Amino acid sequence: VLVLTDDGLAWMDAYVMAVYPTDAEAEGYSIPGGTVKVSYELGIKWVMPESINTTLRKKPVCFGNLMPQVRQVYHNFAHRMAFAATPAWRAFPGHLPYAATA
Repeated sequence: VLVLTDDGLAWMDAYVMAVYPTDAEAEGYSIPGGTVKVSYELGIKWVMPESINTTLRKKPVCFGNLMPQVRQVYHNFAHRMAFAATPAWRAFPGHLPYAATA
């Protein structure tokens, strides 16, 4: 996930350490249901249910190390290169090379 820093200026990589779907006692504290505990470079953050939508985000989906936008650009480029390498007769469906005419 991504977590918003306390100053609200940056989103940082984080991982979810615990999710408390119901009210619970943990680490000597009363934890309201819906709380999420995350760890990130600056420490640990307890995200209360009412601030989850403004404090946590899903990380963008990746394919390997490629972000979706980069992957799409690569796909478009690879498709154009494959088409350019295709013999001209294959570029026109229904047309066969050296087709016998009656």
